[in-house]
Amino acid sequence: QFQQFGHTVIFLIGDFTGWEEGDPALLVKKAPGVWSYRLALPPDAYIEYTFLDRSQTHSAERLVDPFNPHRISNGMGKHNHFFYMPQGQATPLARRAVIKGQVSQHVLESPYLLANGRRTVYLYQPPVEQPVPLLVVWDGRDYLRRARLAVIVERLIAQGRIRPLALAMVEHGRQARMVEYACSEATLGLLHYEVLPLARQHLNLLDLPNHPGAYGVLGAS
Repeated sequence: QFQQFGHTVIFLIGDFTGWEEGDPALLVKKAPGVWSYRLALPPDAYIEYTFLDRSQTHSAERLVDPFNPHRISNGMGKHNHFFYMPQGQATPLARRAVIKGQVSQHVLESPYLLANGRRTVYLYQPPVEQPVPLLVVWDGRDYLRRARLAVIVERLIAQGRIRPLALAMVEHGRQARMVEYACSEATLGLLHYEVLPLARQHLNLLDLPNHPGAYGVLGAS
């Protein structure tokens, strides 16, 4: 149940509804100031969500859940509430650790392919001597710092659960993020002409002609 006085049209959104662009769940008003919605979830699920007040015709206001103090940035200037189901817990793979591989920071400059003409790219080289595949990561700064992707990858390598691989984590374009990630030809050009040459210069990578399919891509949503 959710209780917040002064609002009349309350929706629930999260991964399970497709967020704002999906099909928000309408809460049922049970009493003055009290709404409810029933949702079945896996017993080990991790859930992020927020409530929306859509009583305004042209806008939807995000509401703070007074019963859940756990909040996390969504990476785009807003915050979500979150919780674990009873059998869920944070993965131990992401616990803070000093990695043995190397993370380096680079700045790309391209007035034709980049919003604002500059972009930071973080490269991760695993602690192995042989050439490795490459994973290009959009929203790279968030994956590096918030998701601790390099830590997770290194632990999976050490446990023998994945083969060693390198990362090229590309920072997004802030206000231009949605345009860049909406099948943008400029973003493909950035990948082909800037990111991949940078990665080949600084990382020990498998060459694509002899290893087709050795490069992959990862992104949110």
